[in-house]
Amino acid sequence: MHLLTDSLVGAAVMPLDEALLNEIAETAFRCDRYSTLPYAHQPSVKKAIESQVAAEVVIQYKRIKLRQHNAIVQQLNALL
Repeated sequence: MHLLTDSLVGAAVMPLDEALLNEIAETAFRCDRYSTLPYAHQPSVKKAIESQVAAEVVIQYKRIKLRQHNAIVQQLNALL
């Protein structure tokens, strides 16, 4: 098991849900919204795009984990 750490305090704050993280990452990196950019295949642009997508993955992961304990979200998940 891996732990997600808070970079500000350097302490583990929650267990990492690897399945969720993998699903978010697969979806984000599969998206072709950046492939049509004119310079998307240049190494420096490609690195910037990868960094941006990685940051988006982290934001989405945190957003989902924070909402996971919301009563409405739990009710909706139960319906699935």
